[in-house]
Amino acid sequence: MKCICQHKATEKHLKLWSTTKALVLARLFFWKHGRTLQKSFRGLVRGLLHSLLSQWLELIPLLFPRQWQAALSGLRPVIDDDHEVFDAFRKLRETDSVYRDQVHMNESLKDWISCRSADVKICVASREDIDLQEAFKTGPMLRLHEVIHEDILSFVQHRLSSSELYPKMGTSDQRQRLETEIAYKSEGVFLWV
Repeated sequence: MKCICQHKATEKHLKLWSTTKALVLARLFFWKHGRTLQKSFRGLVRGLLHSLLSQWLELIPLLFPRQWQAALSGLRPVIDDDHEVFDAFRKLRETDSVYRDQVHMNESLKDWISCRSADVKICVASREDIDLQEAFKTGPMLRLHEVIHEDILSFVQHRLSSSELYPKMGTSDQRQRLETEIAYKSEGVFLWV
């Protein structure tokens, strides 16, 4: 529930920032241990385009004119290769470079921001990834695991106190140390609690 509220609050602030412009939020889960598309620039571009175009249908004929014409003709639109996807992303970003590794991906995102600074905001969330921290060190940064530590500690305390045996285990100080240690070792990940 907390994540949903924070998401709604973020969206509210972004609507204020966007003023009269349309607000389109692209969301993408990027996982370096996932499948190839989940951890590559190719997957990032495809995911961002899908998320954006799902909300902003007017861009489809501009970014994918061949596929748009095929769809209008009753054919199933097909994207034959990544060049069409990268071309669409270049049109969206208004730059001419295609990047394939993480360093270049970071530079591409920063380039997109600089090209469209009045129109684009990017929030990159990561688990302590050195390359991302280095790439975005000049921008505002928030260490989520530090911000939500109290929420995790509260969750740990609630879960442990719901057990009938927990109040009988050790002293109050020992239980408090256990709760603190569990919250600390979770490193900001509720799943690890």
